[in-house]
Amino acid sequence: LAAYLHRDTMPEGYERQWLGRIAANKAKDYLQSAWNRHTVLPGDEALPPGLAPPAEEEVLGRAGAAEIADAIGRLSEPYRPVCRMCLLEERSVEETALALGRPVKTVHTQLRRGKAFLRQQLERSESHEVVP
Repeated sequence: LAAYLHRDTMPEGYERQWLGRIAANKAKDYLQSAWNRHTVLPGDEALPPGLAPPAEEEVLGRAGAAEIADAIGRLSEPYRPVCRMCLLEERSVEETALALGRPVKTVHTQLRRGKAFLRQQLERSESHEVVP
């Protein structure tokens, strides 16, 4: 559909590459979409697949506030300020983008990746806890 709608911008002689780029971009968009990232975690089998929360949100919900703040402090530079402002200070993505001088789409991407890094850190810390 995207190729058909933008067929007037197709460069002459490069039709195959142009169509390949459109297909690759559509595939990346699908893989990064919120719908595709929804997962059903163990114990949530009763939830319909479309209503299951994203895995990052589930892990962040189980972790304590101090543990989350500590994990955010350990994030690398582009993700730390974005996650601190959006998750701890509860600012909107638009406010965060304005405060940091970054494009909104960049802040969305950094927040998504930062949440994934946080999930990994928190899952590792949960698996290393010693139960008495």
